[in-house]
Amino acid sequence: GGSLADGMDKLTHALSEVYLEVEKIVLSVTEKTGFEYLGIDSSLNPSLKDGEGGSIVFALERMIGDGFVWGGAGTLAVSEALTRAVKSCKVKQIGYCGLMLPVLEDRGLAQRAAEGGVSVEGLLAGSAVCGVGLDTVPLSGFVTEAA
Repeated sequence: GGSLADGMDKLTHALSEVYLEVEKIVLSVTEKTGFEYLGIDSSLNPSLKDGEGGSIVFALERMIGDGFVWGGAGTLAVSEALTRAVKSCKVKQIGYCGLMLPVLEDRGLAQRAAEGGVSVEGLLAGSAVCGVGLDTVPLSGFVTEAA
């Protein structure tokens, strides 16, 4: 069990550990080279890895459990919580630093969209709490101008 907030706190801590280690290495390089370190983009990005291993959506569904399915009840709250968790990492940040949901780049998100659980409207609502627009969203070849 545990709350969504507890899970996101654990995620922030785990990501911060990794990012701080990377930052430590980068800072040692900058001391030797004189390059300026501007920060790390802490965004979570999906991969097209086979299976569920590269899907942010599938990872969140497993983490939350209790029958949670992306696109259903609670999706907006989870999107906001994950964005806040990523932005709370204890590292110098630059760039987007949030949750990215490109439908055609996350196998889980693509599967949920194909099942009808994720819509363009839902993605637009998510962008309100993630701060991102829509990217790689499949549209039917028969979409009217009004749609």
